[in-house]
Parts: sequence; structure tokens; C-alpha cells
Amino acid sequence: MTVLEYMKFVADLKKIPKDKKANMIEEVMDMVKISDMRNRLIKNLSKGYRQRVGLAEAIMGYPEVIILDEPTVGLDPKQIIEIRTLIKELKKKHTVILSSHILSEVSAVCDYVLIISHGKLVASDTPENLGKLAEGSNTLEMLIKGEKIQIRQALEGIEGVNSVTMEKDEKQNLWSVKVSTEEQNDIREKVFYKMSEINSPIYEMKSRKVSLEEIFLELTASDKPISADEVPNTPEDKDTDAGRSNETNVKQTSAEIPEEQNNDKGGEK
Repeated sequence: MTVLEYMKFVADLKKIPKDKKANMIEEVMDMVKISDMRNRLIKNLSKGYRQRVGLAEAIMGYPEVIILDEPTVGLDPKQIIEIRTLIKELKKKHTVILSSHILSEVSAVCDYVLIISHGKLVASDTPENLGKLAEGSNTLEMLIKGEKIQIRQALEGIEGVNSVTMEKDEKQNLWSVKVSTEEQNDIREKVFYKMSEINSPIYEMKSRKVSLEEIFLELTASDKPISADEVPNTPEDKDTDAGRSNETNVKQTSAEIPEEQNNDKGGEK
């Protein structure tokens, strides 16, 4: 079956009115950039183009909710960027629910994150808020020149500082300093003036950003895997993704979720 034939088949399945079908097929193919492949057999397309055909299938009919499962698996870096860009465009008019284990992808395209571990929801928030709640998120990292005791005493005297750790950077002859602070407490300006008072120049200062991978590991680290005795064996378990222990589900909310959801997946045709 060619790409165009398949798009017509999908339009019929979704009961697109005849007077709108041709225009919608053209719009959707242009949107996912498969117009040039309209007369190619789907089985002869590359992995990236087959993913695009799957996305076109999901978009056909312009549903309010689009569900995508691992849409960039197996794609090269250029194709991944193109698919991510397309997903960002889709969320302007649709609610996109993305299921993925690729956490860099989740960080790049998603507005809201749900982390599921062993079938239980362990976190639900924006990536930014999850980063603030994670261990180590309230850490200021610096490179400072000066006397160790003076630097430590000055930093510990700043209100809101919980702890100060220092290590010698022999290559640069500087002190590598990590300052742990209270939640939502920005002390950068106070640190600058304190170091100025003791004539200890700051060569580098940055707030530590916790990655989604670190958040995921922190939230699931204490979880024990479910034993075989706890979960009944069913034939479906062998053929589905239900056995995956940890999964990150992401919802991009840009439209209201209706009662009936379209569960469309991109995949090989």
C-alpha cells in the first residue's frame, strides 16, 4: 500500500466527510512532510518516514487528544529533532500524551510529567518543579581563589546556608566550593558581596540544575522490583509492554481532554 492509499484508508476509517477528505489528507501529509512520498510503498520507506506516516495517521481528523508511544525510537539525530519539532507544533492545537523512557526527549518537549514506577504514580508536576524538589537542586557550585578558612567562614555566615563543602582544584589553584541552601533561597548576590569583602575573587558560579534522569533515579531508587509470585502470569504479559517496571508518561496540556480519547500510535505499517 502506498502512503496516499493508506492516508485515504485512514480517512475512511475515521469517517472524514468526502468533501473534506482530499484537503485534509494534503494538509496532514504536508504537516508531517511526507507529501513527496505519497506514491512510495510504505514497506520501502525508512524508519523515520514510517514514523511520520504513523503520526499522520494519528493526526488525521484533528483529534483533541493524540497519544504517542516512543515516537523517536530508532531514529537518527536529525529525524529526532524533526519529530520533536512536529510534536511541539501539535501541542498548540491538541493535547499530546507522550509515553517515553527517553528522558531527554521528555525534558525537551513536555510541559507536564508523570513518573510511574511499578504501576504506581510517584511524581506528577512540571519538569521545573520536579527539579526544585529533587535532592541537590538547592546547590550553588563555585570556583573561588583565596584562603580556605576565610572562604568557609564567610559562606557559613550567610543566612540560608545549610552546608559548605570545599575541595582543592590543583590544576587551577582554586577552591571548588559547593554550598547547600534552603529551598527557594537565592544567595548568589550575598555570596558575591561576601567574597568581595575578603578579597576572594569568584572565577565561576552556577546553580546546579538537576536533570530529569537524576529525578527519575531518585524517585525510583528505593523501589523494589515486583517478584514473579506477586504478579499473575498471563499470555498478554509476553506480548505487551505491561511488564516494563519504570515508565515516564507525559501530558502536554493545550486543550481540554474529552471523555472519548483517540488512542493512535505511530509505528510501522
